[in-house]
Amino acid sequence: MGFWRRVNLVHLWEVSAMAMNLYKEYTFTEGDREEFRARRKVLQWACEYPLLFDSEDIRIARTQAQMGYHFFEWYVAIRLYEEIGYLSLVEKYAYKAHARKRATFQSLVPASVFEFVTERKKHGYGQQAPDLLVYAPDRSDWFFCEVKGLQDKLSKEQTRFFDALEEWSGKPVRYVHVSLESQQLARCPSCCDSPGIGESLRSR
Repeated sequence: MGFWRRVNLVHLWEVSAMAMNLYKEYTFTEGDREEFRARRKVLQWACEYPLLFDSEDIRIARTQAQMGYHFFEWYVAIRLYEEIGYLSLVEKYAYKAHARKRATFQSLVPASVFEFVTERKKHGYGQQAPDLLVYAPDRSDWFFCEVKGLQDKLSKEQTRFFDALEEWSGKPVRYVHVSLESQQLARCPSCCDSPGIGESLRSR
């Protein structure tokens, strides 16, 4: 098999893996991302959405935001909250150091799913859990959600783990892709005809 054919097959695999359970596509502005990196959006969003972000989220984001981390996960948690009214546990919910999140995670999912995720290395998986655990405020529904920003794609190891997680939990791992607003408009001009639910985010 030629080199470029292998490259194309890998690309097709990545695209098909993402498209399989693509749940939402959102856009962001560079201004919002820069404000997050400067940590101003961290504090603003934490104040505006106290049900989404706790003190540990704030501490980690304030420490790492300037390196470009956590923006997409926070942004998608907010967009989902505004659009469907669901809350999110944002990252690290499987770890003992994040006691509040872990306790909420344990109370939401079946014991077998909790064990599979928290003890995933024993099951042969080294990947972290999906970025968000999204759930209804009355806890009647929940799902895992993986966030990918810009050109980021699922790795083969992520896909292997998420496939097993879907089988174990009986629920799809949903994917949300986030792109820069100008790139999305260039790719799909028609999207500007319908205003987004989170328009208030982009206007700040």
